[in-house]
Amino acid sequence: MALASFLFLGVPIDAVAGPREDFEKLEIDMEIATEDYFSGMSEMVGEDGKAKVGAKVPVDRRPALLRKMDKIATKAKGTSDEGYLLAQTLSWALNVDSATALDRFRKLVKSNPNEPSIEDILEQLPYTITDKKLLSPWAGALVELADAASQKQSKEIAFFTAGLLALESADLDKARTCFSKVLRLNGRKQTTKTATVPPESREDDPDKVALAGAYLYEIDHLQIGMAAPDLVVKKLNGEMFTLRSFRGKTVLLNFWATW
Repeated sequence: MALASFLFLGVPIDAVAGPREDFEKLEIDMEIATEDYFSGMSEMVGEDGKAKVGAKVPVDRRPALLRKMDKIATKAKGTSDEGYLLAQTLSWALNVDSATALDRFRKLVKSNPNEPSIEDILEQLPYTITDKKLLSPWAGALVELADAASQKQSKEIAFFTAGLLALESADLDKARTCFSKVLRLNGRKQTTKTATVPPESREDDPDKVALAGAYLYEIDHLQIGMAAPDLVVKKLNGEMFTLRSFRGKTVLLNFWATW
């Protein structure tokens, strides 16, 4: 009877779908459009790595889909879906329309600084921002997020990511401040001991506190022009030697590994 009454009223089934459901449909379209676009771009290139003669640039449907996402997110303003939709739109914008991504992020910070899905975006930011000129503005926006967020984990990852971007932009003072705040959030102080976290694995390590300490050591002790930290090394014959024993001499250190 309920179904019959529903059909009798003539209400389209799609009308019961909320903004999140509509958005998820657009995400499927966006995934298809992304695949089509990059597939078309690859077909333009010949085996010699050069563009094929007469090749046409494929139509990019992603910007239009992004605008539709914006409309859905705008309609959700004031609802429980607002933060999630703004965050998801930002995630797509980072790949489709990076020029507007920073403004989108600041809008999200002002309206929903505690949106859980922001953390997933922050994890990808160091790999997504390719324009060096945007590193410092993004780092500043992340500090704004950390200050506005009420959850400790959100503050931690925001300060940590801001530190990474500041370090990449060679702003050592800002990087030091951000990494120090990560430690203070966890009741830790900067250690003077040598960092033990390999640089190539730092971004994939979930322990942001240990990583922040490692980066602080790098900032304060491993910059060009600074005295190298002393090393104690065992040679193949079992003898030990220290780096300081070569003081006054030119030393070439070659770090290598096999796997």
